[in-house]
Amino acid sequence: MNNSKKSPTSELISETKKLTRAIKESHVAFKKKLWQNVLLGAMTALGGVIALAILIPLIIFVLSQLDWVPMFGDIAAQMNGQMEVSR
Repeated sequence: MNNSKKSPTSELISETKKLTRAIKESHVAFKKKLWQNVLLGAMTALGGVIALAILIPLIIFVLSQLDWVPMFGDIAAQMNGQMEVSR
């Protein structure tokens, strides 16, 4: 028997070890990817809330300055009154 060739049993054991290692690594990578996606989603939501907290008052302020358009002026005045009441 030539020693340069591996026996089928040792090749099977070697391949099984490689497969086991690959499965463990993919499981760790899945957990890491899951946490990255959770944090990404949380940061995206937080960014959206902060952006809306800045944009909505800005839009209301701009609309309240449009008194020369009667319809928009009345709506803006009502929204401004609601904002003042809620404070």
